[in-house]
Amino acid sequence: MSPLTLVRHPAELTELMVPLSREKIQILDQLSLCSRYQRGQTLFYEGHRPWGLYILKSGRVSLSLHPGGRSSERILIVNEPAALDVLSFFGDRPHPVTAKILT
Repeated sequence: MSPLTLVRHPAELTELMVPLSREKIQILDQLSLCSRYQRGQTLFYEGHRPWGLYILKSGRVSLSLHPGGRSSERILIVNEPAALDVLSFFGDRPHPVTAKILT
């Protein structure tokens, strides 16, 4: 299965996720705290500062925009394994999207 399903043009999404190999996941496992989330839970919100680097080891996450406070517009579905919104974490800037657990 492909690590992502694009809903918008890929050039707009390059910073939102980075596919990871199983080997990289194993290395990150040794350095991180693992949390489990339920379907429908939100990982992070658009406009909020990152609390950490989110690594999707299993399942699927929807990344959505909420332009002008309106209803959400899904722009990307990420399938494991991947790192989510890496540039916000390393660039110390707000998340440009909201991430919600699908499965």
